[in-house]
Amino acid sequence: MVQSLTPSVTAQAAAPPAVLRGFGTLFRGPPVVALAMVAWSAAASAETFRDWRSDCPGDGSGCMLATNVADSKNAWLAGLLVSPEADGTSGIMKILVPPGVHLASGLFVGVGKGKPRQAEFQRCSDQACLATLDLDASQIMALRRATRAQIVYRPRSTTAPVRVQASLMGFTAALAHTMGAVQ
Repeated sequence: MVQSLTPSVTAQAAAPPAVLRGFGTLFRGPPVVALAMVAWSAAASAETFRDWRSDCPGDGSGCMLATNVADSKNAWLAGLLVSPEADGTSGIMKILVPPGVHLASGLFVGVGKGKPRQAEFQRCSDQACLATLDLDASQIMALRRATRAQIVYRPRSTTAPVRVQASLMGFTAALAHTMGAVQ
C-alpha cells in the first residue's frame, strides 16, 4: 500500500540557489532554507507565481523555476526545480527529497494523468538526495497543463512508498516570466 501525503500547504514557492548547479555547497544548511532563502544579486529577476518562483540572474541565463512541498507540520517533503532551455520547450527537472531514501526503489514523478517517469538519482548528502529528469516539449506542456505533480519515493527500505503531491499552480506564469527574462 502506498501512503499518500497531502500537505495542508501543498507547496511553498522557493528561490533556488545558484549553488544547486554545483550541489556540493547546497547542503551547508537545511535544504528548505537553502532553497527558500538564498538571495540572488540585486540585478536578478525573481518573482513568485502562486506556488512557483521564477529566478533568473541579471543576464537572464541559467533561469530556474522552483517549489517546495511541506506536510501539515511544515516538515519538508520535496523540492522541484526546473531549468528550462532558452526557448522553454525542453529542460531538466531536479527533484530534492529527504536523505536516507531507499535508492534502489527509485523516485518517480507523474504529471497530471500521465504515466510516472523514473528520475535518476545523482547524489545524496546528509541533508537531501538529488534526482534528475530530462524534460522534452511534451513534458513541459504537461507541466503547464496539469494542476499537480506526484512524487513517489520510499523514505526507508522498511517503509512503504509515499506519494507527495506538488502543486503546479503558477508554473505556466513562472515559465512565461522566465522566457521574458531570457529574451
